[in-house]
Amino acid sequence: MKCPDCGYDNVVGLSVCECCGQDLTAFDETDAYRDELKAVLLSDLDDAGLIDPVCATVDDSIAAVLERMRAKYRGSVLILENEKLIGIFTERDLIKRLPATAVLENERVGDYMTPDPDTYQLDDSLCLAVNGMAVRGNRHLPVMDGEKLVGLLGVRKILAYIAEKADL
Repeated sequence: MKCPDCGYDNVVGLSVCECCGQDLTAFDETDAYRDELKAVLLSDLDDAGLIDPVCATVDDSIAAVLERMRAKYRGSVLILENEKLIGIFTERDLIKRLPATAVLENERVGDYMTPDPDTYQLDDSLCLAVNGMAVRGNRHLPVMDGEKLVGLLGVRKILAYIAEKADL
């Protein structure tokens, strides 16, 4: 909230301006921020700006998949078979499932992927996706239009969108 005295942009919820010490309790904008945040969370996933996913097949090697992830600076790869989403391979899968002694060139991503990942529809609300992330621990969300994969949303993209639109 902007201080009415000095114009400093304070964090929402502070009772005193961090710059000049002005009492901000009489200028509470919490309800307005709550309504703004609610509107953002009810917006469609499509509004948050989908990113193009990195894709692979079950037979691709872990080494090849990691190189694609590194090149595109992504934390996940969607696994497709005949253009149908059948799995996801994430940084977490790499750490939790792959043995330290594995030779990455010899390991198939299909053996370590998470099969049948949770998906969301283009017109699902951001709130639904955030809830799914919290409840299931997902950080990479494949987004579909019916049965067709149309993009991916990650936790950083979602948080950036919420912060921008809710003016946090």
